[in-house]
Amino acid sequence: MNNSGPGNKPDRINLLRELAADENEYVRSFVGENSSTPVDVLNVLAKEHSEIIRLRIAGNPSIPIELLRILAQDQSSRVREWAAGNPSATLDLLQMFSKEENVDILKQLLRNPSASDDLIESFTSSANPTLRAVIAERSKLPVHILEVLAKDEYLYVRQPIARNQSLPMELLRELATNADEFIRNEIAKRQDIPAALFQELASDKSKLVRSGVAENAFTPIPILQSLAKDKILLVKCAVALNLSTPLEILKELANHENVKVRMNVAKNPSTPVESLRTLAQDEDKSVRSSVAQNPNTPLEVLRELLDNEPSLDFSSNPLLPVEILLILVQKYNLGWNISNNPSLPVEILQILSRNEEAYVRGKVASNSLVPLELLQLLAKDSDHSVRGNVARNL
Repeated sequence: MNNSGPGNKPDRINLLRELAADENEYVRSFVGENSSTPVDVLNVLAKEHSEIIRLRIAGNPSIPIELLRILAQDQSSRVREWAAGNPSATLDLLQMFSKEENVDILKQLLRNPSASDDLIESFTSSANPTLRAVIAERSKLPVHILEVLAKDEYLYVRQPIARNQSLPMELLRELATNADEFIRNEIAKRQDIPAALFQELASDKSKLVRSGVAENAFTPIPILQSLAKDKILLVKCAVALNLSTPLEILKELANHENVKVRMNVAKNPSTPVESLRTLAQDEDKSVRSSVAQNPNTPLEVLRELLDNEPSLDFSSNPLLPVEILLILVQKYNLGWNISNNPSLPVEILQILSRNEEAYVRGKVASNSLVPLELLQLLAKDSDHSVRGNVARNL
């Protein structure tokens, strides 16, 4: 939902009402998903025969509990699946969903942040490893559940446990010595590991584990300096992309013989400007394109890259100046190239809203910075996917 312009809320609600009567069910379904849609509109849409409309309403956390109860008993398992994941579901509804046999419904239930620890615990011994893996992905889990799942026979259950932010230090240290390198790699990428453990993992026999330490922004500088000399390319690449890598190392790696290392240095926002200038002249196009995407690349370097190679991917650069954006759009007609950029100024959004490609207009309609006036215009677009994005963004 677009939260800009709170004074325009009545106009946004009116536009949602208009789109609720759209001829296309795709558009109406996104009205049903929008948390700002009035209750009377949701009640009308929930009676439609269209499954996709009902399921999107079922997942809307702002719907009245009475309506959620109705949708929780819908004949469609997909609608019940979305209802099971609704964080507004009450304890009795969650208990009802726990008795379902449909695995997709149970997965959504176990992802629901409102599900109690007791309910979650009842599934930790499930014969289905997929359900145990979903539990392992929950951001917060009691220690006794973490301890059980950390010993699971399946790697894809144990791996999320190594990432879990509730992991106690004792269990963290235990997993740091796990026989599986994928588990140790997950530990190596955590922010909360002690300095001594950083050193231990940086000396791991597994290149995957050392690369995890090398990409960790919290890795102590002396360890990054050591890993920069690692013979394994995977490790060097991770150091080159790490925001905490010292400038002198980035300058050195900018001249590395391997293109992947230079490309990662070119992407790194911490890379010194003088190195970016050098990399902008690199013989490899992927390196030059990475310089174009770097938010710290100076304007004059961007100008030169654009003059020489407008086909480079500038779209991922979140801080492209308006001057560059205008050239991309007006001179080279590259609206598709930059329409994914979430930080586009209104001036550029206005131009792109008139683009001949529905894909580009749809990206404008879903941009969080788009003003109400443009949303009102795009709500009348001939393409239903554009109107659908408006309905989601109001």
